Amino acid sequence: PMSGPAIYFVLKSMYPAVAASLMPELTAAVLLAGTLGTFAIFTPAGLGVREGILIVLLGVLIPRSVAVAGVLVLRLWSIAMDLLYYGVALLLDRTRPMS
Repeated sequence: PMSGPAIYFVLKSMYPAVAASLMPELTAAVLLAGTLGTFAIFTPAGLGVREGILIVLLGVLIPRSVAVAGVLVLRLWSIAMDLLYYGVALLLDRTRPMS
């Protein structure tokens, strides 16, 4: 999945000491946090749950402040992409001929 490389490059841009050898651990952390966040049916899209788990898991590998900043950037990116997809869907729906 692209989640591992995404978190790696986000973290690397903030903390250059992040090694490429951490890619498997970063990928596993993102996937585990995402999966557990999905099971948190009491929050929309695992909001807060996914981030909390990811901060704890990443905090073992990198400084906690970098983990917090990286996780926030990842969530904001996710929201931006959701809004982009929604906007594209609206545009496509408006250009579709009425039946």
